[in-house]
Amino acid sequence: HCSTIVALFHGHLEEMAIDEAELEPLEFAEKMHTQQELQQQKLEMLVQIRKHNSESQSVILETLQRQLESADFDTSASIFTPEQIQGNVEK
Repeated sequence: HCSTIVALFHGHLEEMAIDEAELEPLEFAEKMHTQQELQQQKLEMLVQIRKHNSESQSVILETLQRQLESADFDTSASIFTPEQIQGNVEK
């Protein structure tokens, strides 16, 4: 799991540098705001995941990793709702 997370983080940093160079200042600010909202959603998701035991956390994270891989690491696939988290625990 860690290697996937590190690869995603590195790719995110590269994307940010390219965006800053290519986008107009307002476009870049809007994109950064969207990224900040996405990070907040991820944090909220992680808080929800932490409420479950370690075995359930592993199942959730494995499912999330498969979802990311099948979506070619599209950031919109990196968030589970509380209902999706619960659904993975109940499987």
